[in-house]
Amino acid sequence: MLDRSSSALYEPASPRMSENLELQLGEIDLLRSMYPDEGEFDDLAIKRARDTIENPEKNDETATLSFSVRINDTIELFCTFPHDYPISCRPKLHARCNERRTTQDRLNRDLNEFVARANDGEPCAVDAVHWLRDNADSYCVIAPENKAHVAAVPNAAAELQRIWFYMHHIYSKTKRKDILAWADELHLSGFSMPGKPGVVCAEGDSRAVDEFSSRLRGMTWKRITIRHQEKGAAGDGSWKRFSGFNEVAFDPHSGRGSRDYHMDLGQFQKYLEEHKSAEMFHMLFGVEGSRAAKET
Repeated sequence: MLDRSSSALYEPASPRMSENLELQLGEIDLLRSMYPDEGEFDDLAIKRARDTIENPEKNDETATLSFSVRINDTIELFCTFPHDYPISCRPKLHARCNERRTTQDRLNRDLNEFVARANDGEPCAVDAVHWLRDNADSYCVIAPENKAHVAAVPNAAAELQRIWFYMHHIYSKTKRKDILAWADELHLSGFSMPGKPGVVCAEGDSRAVDEFSSRLRGMTWKRITIRHQEKGAAGDGSWKRFSGFNEVAFDPHSGRGSRDYHMDLGQFQKYLEEHKSAEMFHMLFGVEGSRAAKET
């Protein structure tokens, strides 16, 4: 169960409170959409946080946001956002594991080392959840009869998934080649937009998307964040928005081989609209992106 004691603590709002809260709520909203059954969130604290953003002059106090996510049958993650997160500090994370105490200690040490490597000022709680999901098997002992059950469940209900990544840039020819090769290997559709910024969208079988996501986040990036994640029912032929997986470019100012080329966001916005993904433009770039698109 989620420990709600931290959500009852209040501190005076700081000058950066609204900015921090918006980033925190963005992660909360994403996690709630990704883990509607596995996650537990404090609605009262979330409401107070939204009130602080909407009425900063009338509300000089706010709740500390926290949540828990069950990773598997043996691991559950508990997370608390300090008021200075993410601009000035990291989230407070603790993974509870049903294995030996030494295993739990090792898990938490590795988890916090992973979070410590995150870029300063960037949200990293969602990435921490993904890291746990990707590495949970290294810290858990699953009985042989349960292994067969775990393997059989996805086959019985092959859920679809679409995931959207935002990168500070994608220049490396090796990375671009690997992204295309992995998508082809895993039978995914979507696109990769190299340049600055970089965007990758992949859709297909949920297990294949998870594998693609793990490989992509395993690369070295200046900045990589998951901006949105969607789930679809197996067998829904109309759910996918892309045909095949392609590298796309919207760069009228320089050649594709340029080291520091910037994408034409106006053209990219039209591309998203053509693929029934207009809402993603704001999710990827926010207000500044909308302004830049209008200027192109």
